[in-house]
Amino acid sequence: MATTMVLVVDRSLSMESENRIEGLKRAVVTFLERAPAGSRIAVVAFGSDVRTLCPFTTDRRKVQSVVNGLEPAGSTRFHDAVAVALKMLKDESGRRAVLALTDGEDTSSEDANLKSVVAQARRMGLPVHTLGLGSEDEIEAGDLERLATSTRGQYYPAQRASDLGAIYEQIAERISSSYTLVYKSDRPIPDGTLRPVRIAYKGGRSVGEIAVFIPGMVAPEAGWSPLFLLLVVTLFFAARLPRRATRV
Repeated sequence: MATTMVLVVDRSLSMESENRIEGLKRAVVTFLERAPAGSRIAVVAFGSDVRTLCPFTTDRRKVQSVVNGLEPAGSTRFHDAVAVALKMLKDESGRRAVLALTDGEDTSSEDANLKSVVAQARRMGLPVHTLGLGSEDEIEAGDLERLATSTRGQYYPAQRASDLGAIYEQIAERISSSYTLVYKSDRPIPDGTLRPVRIAYKGGRSVGEIAVFIPGMVAPEAGWSPLFLLLVVTLFFAARLPRRATRV
């Protein structure tokens, strides 16, 4: 299944160290070769500012071209960049993901922080996979891991730029092997409740279970009575009726 993804890449000045920027460029080549066929990919880069270098496209040569043009400069606005990526995916359908790499601590974000991007991703039900490049002293490993695990993503530490190729390949394979399940409920009215969903594989013994929150009004515990439904429908249409102007 094709996926819509945003690659968030660090182009801050520290990416010049140990030729990390070249390691990133080589790793993206590997990722594009392994990503699911038909995937739509965008690129967001950050330093002292956040730029969308490439909108969603299936043209992998275009993606590689903008990544190859990266030049290290500036500070680190990591959380702002992740927030931009999430916003780009807001109206996209199907399987979606953010892959966010940084080699340092967020020092310059102005509009977002760890808490806000976690909340944003969870509202969207969207995984953020994070990559920390460098030593534990250079990166906020705890924050990167929290961002990933809190959004059903995965945190990938990389000590050296040469490790990135294998990591991006692993991420591409993980995305390729994931599935999106859609089900039809016999309770079509949004009622503001948690609904348990059980998933079983016919050839296996294990059963997965998750609670899905359906936004809307809170329903009575015993369910919707016909009288209550009639009242709701009456109020809905009454609110839509044009009001007559009152002369004074």
